[in-house]
Amino acid sequence: MRKFLTISLLVLFGYLANAQQPNDCVNAITVCGNGTFTSNASGIGNVQEVSGCGGLEHNSIWLKINIATSGTLGFHIKPLDPSILVDYDFWVYGPNRTCSSLGSPIRCATTNPQLAGQANNHTGMYASTTATQVGPGANGDGYVRWLNVTAGQSYYIAIDRPVGDGGFELEWIGTATFPTAPQANPIGERRTCSNTPGVGLFDLNSYRSLINPDLTNNTITFHTTLANAVDQVLPLPNIISNSPNPQQIFARVTDNVTKCYSVVDFTLKVYPIPNATITASTPTACLGEQVTFTINGIPNAIIDYRVNAGPIQTVTLDASGTHPFLETFTGPITYTLVEGRIVDSSNTVICSQLLTSQATIGSPTITADITTADTPICEGSGFTIDVQGTPGTVVTYTNPAGVQQTLPLNTTTGNGTITVPNNLTPGTYTYTLVKVSTTGTPPCEQNLTDSVIITVRPMPTATIHQVDAQVCLGNPSRVKITGEPNANVDFMLDGAAQPQISIPASGEYIIQEILLTPGTHTYTLVSITSSIAPMCTQPATGTVSIEVTNAPTATISTSTPVICENGTGTVTITGTLNSQV
Repeated sequence: MRKFLTISLLVLFGYLANAQQPNDCVNAITVCGNGTFTSNASGIGNVQEVSGCGGLEHNSIWLKINIATSGTLGFHIKPLDPSILVDYDFWVYGPNRTCSSLGSPIRCATTNPQLAGQANNHTGMYASTTATQVGPGANGDGYVRWLNVTAGQSYYIAIDRPVGDGGFELEWIGTATFPTAPQANPIGERRTCSNTPGVGLFDLNSYRSLINPDLTNNTITFHTTLANAVDQVLPLPNIISNSPNPQQIFARVTDNVTKCYSVVDFTLKVYPIPNATITASTPTACLGEQVTFTINGIPNAIIDYRVNAGPIQTVTLDASGTHPFLETFTGPITYTLVEGRIVDSSNTVICSQLLTSQATIGSPTITADITTADTPICEGSGFTIDVQGTPGTVVTYTNPAGVQQTLPLNTTTGNGTITVPNNLTPGTYTYTLVKVSTTGTPPCEQNLTDSVIITVRPMPTATIHQVDAQVCLGNPSRVKITGEPNANVDFMLDGAAQPQISIPASGEYIIQEILLTPGTHTYTLVSITSSIAPMCTQPATGTVSIEVTNAPTATISTSTPVICENGTGTVTITGTLNSQV
């Protein structure tokens, strides 16, 4: 047999006592099982009852044991304070003695462990000695021979502490057994809800059948201290208001026939009407990022909640009133609280309240757009495309060759520029945004489709052609200019700028005019400007010269206006040299 009995403020079961302090024999605690106990007892009681081994009562407690099964009976008394100065003594009376006729102790030990030079301050009865009495002072080693006991016998044990404070553990050894104490089931924490912080009403009577369902053969009382339960004093009424919160209560179950009892403790705790809120670790997250939702509320409350539009789920808050949810972000997610409840150990709802708190983590709003419109540019010109987006992000785009490029946006303004090279041949070139990404790990990404078309216009050209190389003064002269239809051409005549001309749709323009002075007149091209946006312009070269000459003159005269028949005369024609008349 190995049984333990510790005198301390712990869970108690398996003892019997009258409603008086057990420091007199008549108020002895009857041991009916194993466990721990405490008592209000102090001093020697009303009567100095012990004798033997040269000792007396100082601070005593009396136990009574009834033997249920024959065998050997011993014990170890082990003070909770291990100091060698702490001294416990004991006396055993019986069998079947009465308190008024105890007689001499059949076993006793009053050895002082310090004076005896013991290795520890333990005392008791075991098989390893033949001594029946040891002590006082340095006499003995604190141990006497155990007992051979028979079923039906009873014994009294007086345990005294002349030196030291604190409780002790009583460890039973041997083969004998004690009667069985009634069952005292643990019922844990009993709960109620209240709008008054920390104060509520409890119906203790409703707990009796939970502690022991046999209320016919057992009596259950409730007490505020273990000592009151052991001493069976100051029982509580059925309806009580707790103080403090939480409050420890001790329930004593007493067998109505054997008077054996057990004690179990439980806690009364008042909860506020359950409220809870939920928060998110961040308002936005990237795909694959770890995020946390946390419910904060009343400790041990049961919370119903939904994730997005899913079914109602349930979680119980821990002792601190919180519960975290760890998620890998796969897209926008919302937690919505539905109801909070406080339940007892049988899952019966004590109180509840509808909840509305909600928390959402969405995808971050990262954007990027091309702010440059579709634009024509002139061949050989450079150009920049403006991109505006979320500051500090990186834009991926494809160039006209379909190759992906990246463009970091300014961390403050969110602006970026794509450079169009100046060596593109005439044609259309498309730049398309693919996505915008954050720079964190993992990055957030948003697909994009914005694009811009850059049209490279060829430079306009013009050529001057000679139509008339020479004209007579007063006659119109002609010069032909060919080039880009509708382009505007600047030219000079004899070094003087002339009004701009526009090449018609045919691509050919004839300059026809009368040059007013004789001599050589020169037409020189200066530049040509397209009429199509962006009005590309470039210098033009080429010259044509026209010779303007005076009109030839001729006069005829004769010195012989009259001649004879068959005679000769002279007619003279004078005029411009080399002219034909």
